[in-house]
Amino acid sequence: MRTAKGCTVSEFIYSHHEIIEGKHPREDLPTTHGKEGDVSNLKVYLKDEVNNLDVVLHYAVFHKLDAITRSFELINNGNEEVVVERAESFSVDLPRAESDWEMVGLHGDWAREGRKFRRRVDWGTQGYVQPLLERRQIQSGSFLC
Repeated sequence: MRTAKGCTVSEFIYSHHEIIEGKHPREDLPTTHGKEGDVSNLKVYLKDEVNNLDVVLHYAVFHKLDAITRSFELINNGNEEVVVERAESFSVDLPRAESDWEMVGLHGDWAREGRKFRRRVDWGTQGYVQPLLERRQIQSGSFLC
């Protein structure tokens, strides 16, 4: 993030959290759905007092599916513009023991969204990058199994 003054440093500190049964509705983005008993939603609130910014981390746990989804909201409480240059909502450290970890993701384009693909998790940094010419292609976040 870059503030109007050119600052690129932020320090988000834990404020509080809440647990909600059922899936938190999102009207601004595509989302998963679930009822009370199917999914629990953990919301973690963080504050950056210096830049007057808040972050809300959303984690939805689908108990019967052994799945967790995540997203985050960045809230600008000030009057100055903040430019988000890069935002990543997930990282994890896994044991290096030889394992069968896989990354599972969804990709596609118009009328073929949501095609599932799998990739073995190897040592080092893992992730997905869309080529500039394929920006219109939909690609969701991935998960481990």
